[in-house]
Amino acid sequence: MNKSAYGVIFSAIVGITSSTSAFAVPAVTWSSINAVVDNVLSTTTLYTNTIPSGTTNGRLVWDPTEATSPGISVDNDTPPNSPPGATGCILAGGATCDDPRQSGKRYKLQATAAGPIDLVFDIDPNYAPVDGIYRIFGKIINAMPASMSGYTLELGTGVGSSFTRFTGTEGITFYTPLNDPPKEFELASVFPAGLFSPAGTPAGSGEGFFSADRSGFDLLYAPTVIQTNGIYGDYATFFGDALLTGSAVPDGYFFDDDSDPLTDDILQAWFDETAGQWLYGQADAFAPVDASTLATWALDPLYYVGAIDDLANTNLNASIVFSGATASSFTLRTTPSAVPVPAGIVLMGSVMAGAGALSALRRRATKQN
Repeated sequence: MNKSAYGVIFSAIVGITSSTSAFAVPAVTWSSINAVVDNVLSTTTLYTNTIPSGTTNGRLVWDPTEATSPGISVDNDTPPNSPPGATGCILAGGATCDDPRQSGKRYKLQATAAGPIDLVFDIDPNYAPVDGIYRIFGKIINAMPASMSGYTLELGTGVGSSFTRFTGTEGITFYTPLNDPPKEFELASVFPAGLFSPAGTPAGSGEGFFSADRSGFDLLYAPTVIQTNGIYGDYATFFGDALLTGSAVPDGYFFDDDSDPLTDDILQAWFDETAGQWLYGQADAFAPVDASTLATWALDPLYYVGAIDDLANTNLNASIVFSGATASSFTLRTTPSAVPVPAGIVLMGSVMAGAGALSALRRRATKQN
């Protein structure tokens, strides 16, 4: 198996062929069959049964300033930087495939427990059999009471205990990257570029605050399942080999450079709890923030302390291929894996629920000094 620079490991790939020819556009829509939408809290709770009165392991969340209820949608348009023949995308509510980068077009899936989280989609039977490629613009957020060692994505049918993974013969599979190593838009699970990325990757971004190298989850791939296989890059050097939960991320000192609450603020420094001090600099060249600088920041209303929420999420890039599909619906299942909390350790509840926290999630740590 080959390990790419973006941390993608390929297992045996069978049963999918790629084409650059034109595809008929399937009429794909998100189904609320296992969901309850709360437009006050900007959350869509996803249940493990079709009658939403039982167990839930996660929810969709959205920031009303950049997305709309129910937090997820499907756009039947050609997305940029996508596999050849792409006909649409799955993304945040009210967004479009060609919305610009950092516009908040990724749907945000919060994992609240280590169990399956099912997103159900309907296909208009008038289009059957259907063909097409839909890119997934997703963000997976760890809101569990423990670190997340990884997650599994599956394609199938049904929800909860009624879920059955597809065999790969139903005409609905994950996209096979054409490149080895794959391009990031083809298949990747990466941590935010403002924290871990070379300067100019993606285009227009600066060097990552914590590292000039990409970091994310390694991935194993098969036609109807994608599974993480540990973390690559410098995330583990700073924070361990699992994705931090939102209540455990370190604090940062942020600077609001334009006094606009809708734009990203600049991360100036972070608090290293091990060292017990504020550190500033960039990409492995950190130094303690002196007392006079901290005093100056404390007196300036444009500087503030807040959690570096982006350290609790990963951006998901994948695509779903429809090839002669006749099913009336399908399920995209996400199952997070939690790292057990050591005995005697009590974590606070998640600090990332609700619209206010989602606004902070977008504003913090996506730019750097």
